[in-house]
Amino acid sequence: MSDCPVSRGRNEAVKVMERIKPLGLRILPLTEDVLIKSTELLAKYPKLNIFDSIHLAHTILEGERILSTDRLFDEVEGVVRVDPLRD
Repeated sequence: MSDCPVSRGRNEAVKVMERIKPLGLRILPLTEDVLIKSTELLAKYPKLNIFDSIHLAHTILEGERILSTDRLFDEVEGVVRVDPLRD
């Protein structure tokens, strides 16, 4: 069963923290402020899903650019998207 794509994907997902730690990336908490901002974004931008709205809320609250290939973020005013495949 180890050749099953779902099992392989799950096993790789479990290793995420091992891979993130050496990169020096900060893992941001899911706070009440993030949820409030996420809800505001969902109401304003109907094409956003909950995951994108949380990612975006963090970006806005942290005053950062968003790293994504998803062009949907280009529609959000005040947000700068960095496409890792192009920039």
